[in-house]
Amino acid sequence: MAIVKDNTFDFVDSNSFWIDKDEKAMACIDKLPVQDKIIYQYNQHIQAPVDTRYMCTVFASAICVSSLFNQKRTREQLEAACMVWVTKYRMKLTGGNASQTGAKTVAVYNNEVMDKQAAFFVANLFDEYCEKALDKWLLGVVTLRWYPSGTVWFFAQMLQGVIKGGKDMRSKQWHAIAIGRGKDGWYRFYDSDSRGTQAECSKEMMKDLIKQWVFYPVIRIWLPLEDITTLTPQAYTAVQTAIKGNSDARQYADDNWKKLLNDANNYLRSLL
Repeated sequence: MAIVKDNTFDFVDSNSFWIDKDEKAMACIDKLPVQDKIIYQYNQHIQAPVDTRYMCTVFASAICVSSLFNQKRTREQLEAACMVWVTKYRMKLTGGNASQTGAKTVAVYNNEVMDKQAAFFVANLFDEYCEKALDKWLLGVVTLRWYPSGTVWFFAQMLQGVIKGGKDMRSKQWHAIAIGRGKDGWYRFYDSDSRGTQAECSKEMMKDLIKQWVFYPVIRIWLPLEDITTLTPQAYTAVQTAIKGNSDARQYADDNWKKLLNDANNYLRSLL
């Protein structure tokens, strides 16, 4: 299984908080209460006034963020978030499938417009971060891979409410979908279709789907930003830049100077 390299704040997109998968994220998860089970789902398959039929990456993250804060999104808000995809990231409404950009799109819109801000981090499915977050009824986004010879079996089983699997569950279309905890430690998918489809999936079945490469083995999990950092994006960038500068300077320093630089970086890291 692929291992995700620990990520960092995305400084280029200062409002789209993509945070470290580190002890601060884990501490945030640990202190959060178990979330309620109110999940807001949205239908992406509407063509007017904005055609969002291919915007699953945005809609899946919108399900996560709005459910996190118990703030149902209006159709107008969902369309406005999709337009960030176009205006900021130069993407096409007819060409989605970039899960990372979809998550950043929702972060940009949410953190500029809504009163509660959110952040996301990338974890591996089944790792400690993923399992603890889902146990708190937090939501994440996973992505179905596309295969030219794929089938519709996954979506057919979604409609039946339980993913039972099969010899070849690979999909004939890309699709991002929200995922959370189900009963008895299972997973639960929340789709952005016209029916608000939900389906349960056991951990063993999910592992089989990963083995078949039905899904990418990563999950983007959403958290309240205020529980991660109170710094502005600009301040966070400045602190990170200072830490890097001090680290680079160590190669030219004597032992006393190295200790000062190390102490300075320890303090700066405490601000993050």
